[in-house]
Amino acid sequence: MLVGVVDDGVEYTHSEFQGAYRTDIDEDYGGGDSDAAPGSGDSHGTAVAGLIGARNDGVGTVGVAFGSGLTGYRIFGGTVTDSEYRDVYRHHSDGVDIFSNSWGYNGVFYDDFDGNNFAAAGLGINEAVAQGRDGLGSVILFAAGNDRQARKWY
Repeated sequence: MLVGVVDDGVEYTHSEFQGAYRTDIDEDYGGGDSDAAPGSGDSHGTAVAGLIGARNDGVGTVGVAFGSGLTGYRIFGGTVTDSEYRDVYRHHSDGVDIFSNSWGYNGVFYDDFDGNNFAAAGLGINEAVAQGRDGLGSVILFAAGNDRQARKWY
């Protein structure tokens, strides 16, 4: 299984990711190159990748899917175009089984991808779900939010 972390980059040289991280397919859409390492001060994507795939090596934490492969798609750190948001999911969906998106939108259950370049992301997600993994569909996960605000669910 291969998990793509769509975030602010992944510190793929971290010892917890040795032998699991795929630099051959990661991409930095924010910086416009093929190195999805985080920018200065960016650590969220690395933390997310650790929750997913930190090795079961007897040291520190263990990720929930510690035997999985990891790769990263950096979408922060620069201007990302409409077509690039779409490309994250569409272009990589044949190799990536699960896309982890731990970045959010404003509002509860906001899922229409309207405005701010997200309309194209919605199209890419729909294509990946329908056609990814050789027609089985890629799994796309989004975090519920990091704002720590109490919500009324009624």
